[in-house]
Amino acid sequence: MNKQSGIHYLREHREAASTRPVPAEVARIRDTVVAGLGDLLQGAFDAVDDSLFELANNARSNNEQNRYFEAMREIRIKRKGVERHFQNTVAQFFANPPHAGQLPSTEASPQASADTLSLVGNDDLEEQVAFNAMTTKAKAHFQGPLLQLQARFTEIYPDATEQEPVNPMAPEHLCSAFTEAIQALDIQIRERLILLKQFDRYVISNLGMLLDEANRILIQAGVIPNFRYHGKKSQSQK
Repeated sequence: MNKQSGIHYLREHREAASTRPVPAEVARIRDTVVAGLGDLLQGAFDAVDDSLFELANNARSNNEQNRYFEAMREIRIKRKGVERHFQNTVAQFFANPPHAGQLPSTEASPQASADTLSLVGNDDLEEQVAFNAMTTKAKAHFQGPLLQLQARFTEIYPDATEQEPVNPMAPEHLCSAFTEAIQALDIQIRERLILLKQFDRYVISNLGMLLDEANRILIQAGVIPNFRYHGKKSQSQK
């Protein structure tokens, strides 16, 4: 997937975050989320390994079988590095969370898609479609907890406003972090799609428990304990 602009943004964003301190409740959420996502990602990678092994066993030629075994080897060798990269990126989102819409969008307008379709490789397009489907489904499925969490995080971070809310746990940020992390893998599109499929199945689809825990921690800290779909008040209103 050609997401170089997004990857460059993520790297610059991490550098800008540096060692910015975060409130105690945010640090607690960060540690819980990073550890939880790490556990979920273990399951995703195990499932990828199983899928590739099954494909290799059912391959119709030696070349096809070797391709899957080589992909398995590549992922096994670099797996820990990918996991570490993903978790570090997620942790930095809590130090300096992107504003909503600040990450380059993977969703193009219909006109833009038509105009640029010939410039996008089939592999990139397939991965982009998978990425969009994953994030769109997650935002719809977890809409309630995500809205609450965005309001609470926006209340905490001084640079956030109702017009420019933040949520370091937004699905699009987590998916972008994973997409960046797997750039290190020298594998073909079918294997990349398997990775995204299992990331969706084992990580994104199980975000609910982490979103609920994050909301619980912030409620206990007194951050918008009674959520009523309102944003951060201006200083003059406080």
